Amino acid sequence: MSIAARIAALSADARFRWVIAGIVLAAFVLRVGARAAGGAAGFWANSYYSFFILARQIAEGHGYAFPGFAPTAFRVPLYPIFLAAVTQGRQDFWAVLIAQALVSAGTVACVAWLARMWFGRAVAIVAAAITALYPYYLWHDTALQETGLFIFLATLAMALVVYAQRRRSIAGALLAGLVLGLAILTRATLMPFALFAVLWLIVPDGASTALRRRVVTALLCLAALGATLSPWLIRAHQITGRYTLGTEFGSAVFGGNNPLTFRFYPRQSIDVSRNAAFLALTRADRRELRPLHRNEALASDWYLRRGLDYIYADPARFMIGAVRKNVAAFGILPSPRH
Repeated sequence: MSIAARIAALSADARFRWVIAGIVLAAFVLRVGARAAGGAAGFWANSYYSFFILARQIAEGHGYAFPGFAPTAFRVPLYPIFLAAVTQGRQDFWAVLIAQALVSAGTVACVAWLARMWFGRAVAIVAAAITALYPYYLWHDTALQETGLFIFLATLAMALVVYAQRRRSIAGALLAGLVLGLAILTRATLMPFALFAVLWLIVPDGASTALRRRVVTALLCLAALGATLSPWLIRAHQITGRYTLGTEFGSAVFGGNNPLTFRFYPRQSIDVSRNAAFLALTRADRRELRPLHRNEALASDWYLRRGLDYIYADPARFMIGAVRKNVAAFGILPSPRH
């Protein structure tokens, strides 16, 4: 029997699975090829190397802390933990590349699953193909940054929430909460969406599910989410005195809202503008900050006040800046202008 005949003999579901498997494999190969062509030297030079520093500290048994400093709760820890597991603390380009390309290919599969649940097989194939070829994912998902892992976990969490909402199964609800928690531990900005997703599980569905069952599904998801986040929150409280997902929020607000934000961005990376803003702090600013660095949360509060003061001083300027940032993020031209 010819290959064409064998394919024709398969069921529609089987053909769909083979097509998606082919797209996922192509996504993996494209990601490995694109990053490998860029080379290891560029990978390490143009990266968020602090992630690897934390990963190496973890792998060497020094805990989640920067070298020479006390344990930190600056940002959520899952990506450095992932890097530590993948590299064992070694600067291994290929280990990171293969692992993150696999994760990014997993995102393609999750998109296909989600699209099929909502719209059917044909749309799922198109969505998977777009995700596989999307230039941003193709390049950035294998960079030394948490984006690829976060997108995978966020997409998988969304698919699991939809699955739990449709099936109302205990396992589905618990898995949805677990993966939502893991996504938040990769990038804390997902927290509002996670809470919305839990509430969405209570909303009446097309199957006329009883309110009690909808509430139970939401509570199971919330319990799994809380259990996943609790160890990190407890640790953060021990370090800062607060139950917080991280202490980077204040510096992030200041870094994106200051007089130098658009000095270099979007022609260059926003990180260039951020670094310029921090270097431009006055001596008086540094005197105020010096005692606060004993507590990360207090230092974050200081930066938050500075960022908010800049926003409140000219709300129109802030709104115009927000539009410019969105154009830079989603416009035709890349940012930075490589």
